[in-house]
Amino acid sequence: MKTAERAHLPNQLWEKVRLNKSYPKALEEIDQYLIYWSPFIIHKCKQRLTKLRQMIIQMRKLKLQGKEELVPIKKKAEKRDRIREAKALIAANI
Repeated sequence: MKTAERAHLPNQLWEKVRLNKSYPKALEEIDQYLIYWSPFIIHKCKQRLTKLRQMIIQMRKLKLQGKEELVPIKKKAEKRDRIREAKALIAANI
């Protein structure tokens, strides 16, 4: 592939930008960076920023209270391990 063609690949049509730690300034930066994007996309980016900020605040509160951090249970891995253990027990009995 030529380098001129590479610039048009979907994974290279976006860039990662570090936003300011201040929430209001970060919202302003989103407006500045996405000035030519549709209002819907701008709104979704702001929603994502807000949700991530809320998650960080919640994790900080849990840590300060001394409560354990919430960890998601990986159902697929749990099921796979149970099946492997069952098969190992069957093989051990033979």
